Amino acid sequence: MVPMAGRPIGATFHQGDVREGIAAFDEWCRAEQGAAFTELDTDAQDAALQALADDEVGLVGHLSTLDEQSQILG
Repeated sequence: MVPMAGRPIGATFHQGDVREGIAAFDEWCRAEQGAAFTELDTDAQDAALQALADDEVGLVGHLSTLDEQSQILG
């Protein structure tokens, strides 16, 4: 399990949850931006992360805030 910033002390995600969230976000990037997150230019990555922060990506049950995603991408 991985501790996450911005969560109550002791709160964790299972690594499987984290991987599923990243995969779902990457699929969203492919569908909406035409490429995987890592293949996007800086402006498109910023736009994708802003959409994630604004909860426009629809990762219900997955990572859904910029803070959490930033911790993973660190």
